[in-house]
Amino acid sequence: MGQQIAYGNKLSLINFYREQLLKFNKLGVGNRTETNILITEKLITCTRRRLNELSSIYDSELTEAAFRQREYKMNKDFTSVS
Repeated sequence: MGQQIAYGNKLSLINFYREQLLKFNKLGVGNRTETNILITEKLITCTRRRLNELSSIYDSELTEAAFRQREYKMNKDFTSVS
């Protein structure tokens, strides 16, 4: 069976969307995931939008230092994939 994801907290859900977005960008538009999902621009856009929504809610609860570290890491990860 597929990998189970614990949705017990906000960070788990954010990490799920982040991993999916990284996977979609790595595989590229027009290719399929291991579960045969076709990667489209719309899928990437929707995933990025939802990640941003969830992240902004979570980030509003972070300290300034934690927010800056998270922002730096996310920017670094996504610019290295493209």
